Amino acid sequence: TVLGYSNSQGNLEEISLAGLAAGSYYARVYAFSGVNPDYALAVAVAPQPPSDRFEDNDTADTATDLHTISGTVSETALSIESGDEDWYRFTLSSDGRPGDTLSVEFDHALGDLDLLLYGSDGTTLLKYSYGDGNLEEISLAGLAAGSYYAVVYAPFPEDNNPDYTLALAVAPQATGGDDV
Repeated sequence: TVLGYSNSQGNLEEISLAGLAAGSYYARVYAFSGVNPDYALAVAVAPQPPSDRFEDNDTADTATDLHTISGTVSETALSIESGDEDWYRFTLSSDGRPGDTLSVEFDHALGDLDLLLYGSDGTTLLKYSYGDGNLEEISLAGLAAGSYYAVVYAPFPEDNNPDYTLALAVAPQATGGDDV
């Protein structure tokens, strides 16, 4: 099946490989008329960006465990590739309070990202953040103590983002003291 072709009258024929899935392909080179005994065939494929250190965390079952959150946890140098979802599991040791947040910071010009928050079952969507800036943020205020899933993904197939930061900010639980 022909997937692309080039038939100009110049000295260079070129076919873009953009959008082709990984796999095996065939190239057919032929002369319009006559014979050309001296040509060069080149295939140039851009290197794939490296996956981040938490891959393969693409489902609730393979989510990266960030454990119990107290204070601020910040994971940097993370990436999203086309069709990729990054799942993270975390636990709140106490109910979420005003100021407790889950966020993703990134350069929107490199590719849009969105943020989802799921309950402990990994299927119940609780909150989301969709925007067109460099930050997606979800308040954790009002959430009961327990386990949750954060999901970072690119909403459009053409979006990749090679560098984002996931942050959870939860005020440390006050310790009991003597009454005054």
